[in-house]
Amino acid sequence: MENNALIEVKQINPIVLFSEDGALEKLLQEKIRIKLDEFVPDVSSDVGRKEIVSMAFKVSRSKTLLDDIRKKHIEKHKAIIDQTNSIWKPAREKLDQWRNEVRQPVTDWEAEQEKIKAEEERLEKITIQGRVEALQKVGVVMGFFDLAMLTDEEYETKLGEATETYNIAQAVLRKEEDDRKAESESLAKQKAIAAAREIALEEERALFEAEKKKLEIEKKALEDAKKAELERIEREAFEKQATENARVAAEKAAAEKVENDAREAKEAEERARAEAERLEALKPDKEKLISWIESIMSIPEPEVTTDAGNGLQARMRLKLNQLLDFMMGEIKEL
Repeated sequence: MENNALIEVKQINPIVLFSEDGALEKLLQEKIRIKLDEFVPDVSSDVGRKEIVSMAFKVSRSKTLLDDIRKKHIEKHKAIIDQTNSIWKPAREKLDQWRNEVRQPVTDWEAEQEKIKAEEERLEKITIQGRVEALQKVGVVMGFFDLAMLTDEEYETKLGEATETYNIAQAVLRKEEDDRKAESESLAKQKAIAAAREIALEEERALFEAEKKKLEIEKKALEDAKKAELERIEREAFEKQATENARVAAEKAAAEKVENDAREAKEAEERARAEAERLEALKPDKEKLISWIESIMSIPEPEVTTDAGNGLQARMRLKLNQLLDFMMGEIKEL
């Protein structure tokens, strides 16, 4: 049906037409617009009106031919893209696998380093806990984290000083016990001394109670600090887990979106392919119907001599043109 159009398909290169800027516009101007400008419409005669309808049909037919070229051009390049992707996918997967194989020694080494680090941290905690217990035995209460900040030399110095103080205190207590035993042997002689010692003991007890209260306050402060630290660790763990949950949810949503987009693209592609197949199947019928319309348009009108005949002929001509327009519209919907 190319003879019903203003262009010839064999003279058109799709690659040039749809690749070079202005190529399509140049074709429209040089192959179609120039012929339309040269065409002189004449509505005063039946032949002139038919020529106008025929020229309009040729423009429509030219549009159909160009659209067919466009669709075939798209289909051809789509097949090339699909083939390229199908070839690349296994190569990409193989390269990923080789990358993982090459990096595996480092991956294993990193995992081993993590185990070593965890064991070192565990042993360090055991050591520091031992320091806490050793100081407690000589009457010194010191926080876990404070001890962790001391060097070995600082810890040994502090332990030595505390041990020395503790031993002196124990020696004092033992001496006092010996003195009390000696004083009991001569009660009368030691009444004045006993009274004075009682006063001294009361002072010592007061100091002891004060020290005891101080230790209790420090112990409570330590426990509060430990509690606050545990709460902080739990809070950070909760926040970290919440962040991780949000990240997993975001990744899942992104993956679902990618999957949905791919599915929708595939469905759109299948619909386009089905439409193209339907149009291709209808093409012979469409061309036959167009030929039928052209054959109707080519039938000459009879010559009438009466006014009534002319009027009836004009009304019939109007109805016929409306019918032809309707038929052309229906054909375009195929």
